[in-house]
Amino acid sequence: MAMPTMPVRFGDSGIGDSSPLQSADWDDRKVRHTFIRKVYAIISLQLLVTVGIIAVFTFVSPVRSFVQRNVAIYYAS
Repeated sequence: MAMPTMPVRFGDSGIGDSSPLQSADWDDRKVRHTFIRKVYAIISLQLLVTVGIIAVFTFVSPVRSFVQRNVAIYYAS
Protein backbone atom coordinates (compact mmCIF):
# COMPACT_ATOMS: atom_id res chain seq x y z
CA MET A 1 0.00 0.00 0.00
CA ALA A 2 1.46 3.35 -1.00
CA MET A 3 1.89 6.06 1.62
CA PRO A 4 0.05 9.33 0.98
CA THR A 5 2.22 12.25 -0.07
CA MET A 6 -0.01 14.84 1.59
CA PRO A 7 -1.20 14.91 5.21
CA VAL A 8 -4.67 13.50 5.69
CA ARG A 9 -7.50 15.07 7.68
CA PHE A 10 -10.09 12.75 9.16
CA GLY A 11 -13.69 13.83 9.54
CA ASP A 12 -16.33 15.69 7.64
CA SER A 13 -15.41 19.06 6.18
CA GLY A 14 -19.03 20.21 6.10
CA ILE A 15 -18.85 21.15 2.42
CA GLY A 16 -20.76 18.13 1.24
CA ASP A 17 -17.70 16.07 0.43
CA SER A 18 -18.59 12.40 0.73
CA SER A 19 -14.99 11.30 1.31
CA PRO A 20 -13.99 11.02 5.01
CA LEU A 21 -10.33 11.41 3.99
CA GLN A 22 -9.32 14.82 2.70
CA SER A 23 -5.75 15.87 1.90
CA ALA A 24 -4.56 18.90 3.84
CA ASP A 25 -3.30 21.89 1.94
CA TRP A 26 0.43 22.54 2.50
CA ASP A 27 -0.18 26.16 1.57
CA ASP A 28 -2.36 26.57 4.62
CA ARG A 29 -0.79 29.25 6.80
CA LYS A 30 -1.56 27.45 10.08
CA VAL A 31 0.20 24.27 8.92
CA ARG A 32 3.29 26.22 7.90
CA HIS A 33 3.42 28.16 11.16
CA THR A 34 3.01 24.99 13.20
CA PHE A 35 5.83 23.33 11.25
CA ILE A 36 8.12 26.33 11.69
CA ARG A 37 7.32 26.48 15.41
CA LYS A 38 8.25 22.79 15.81
CA VAL A 39 11.51 23.23 13.90
CA TYR A 40 12.52 26.23 16.01
CA ALA A 41 11.59 24.34 19.19
CA ILE A 42 13.85 21.43 18.21
CA ILE A 43 16.73 23.76 17.31
CA SER A 44 16.31 25.69 20.58
CA LEU A 45 16.36 22.47 22.58
CA GLN A 46 19.53 21.32 20.80
CA LEU A 47 21.23 24.65 21.49
CA LEU A 48 20.17 24.51 25.14
CA VAL A 49 21.67 21.03 25.56
CA THR A 50 24.88 22.16 23.83
CA VAL A 51 25.20 25.20 26.11
CA GLY A 52 24.63 22.96 29.13
CA ILE A 53 27.43 20.61 28.11
CA ILE A 54 29.77 23.53 27.41
CA ALA A 55 28.89 25.05 30.80
CA VAL A 56 29.85 21.83 32.60
CA PHE A 57 33.28 21.77 30.94
CA THR A 58 33.78 25.50 31.53
CA PHE A 59 32.46 26.16 35.03
CA VAL A 60 32.92 22.87 36.94
CA SER A 61 36.49 22.94 38.23
CA PRO A 62 37.09 19.17 38.63
CA VAL A 63 35.84 18.48 35.11
CA ARG A 64 37.85 21.36 33.66
CA SER A 65 41.07 20.25 35.37
CA PHE A 66 40.50 16.62 34.33
CA VAL A 67 40.14 17.64 30.69
CA GLN A 68 43.20 19.89 30.95
CA ARG A 69 45.27 16.96 32.29
CA ASN A 70 43.93 14.53 29.66
CA VAL A 71 44.30 16.38 26.38
CA ALA A 72 43.09 13.36 24.37
CA ILE A 73 39.57 13.90 25.73
CA TYR A 74 39.69 17.50 24.59
CA TYR A 75 40.74 16.54 21.08
CA ALA A 76 38.18 13.70 20.94
CA SER A 77 35.38 16.09 21.76
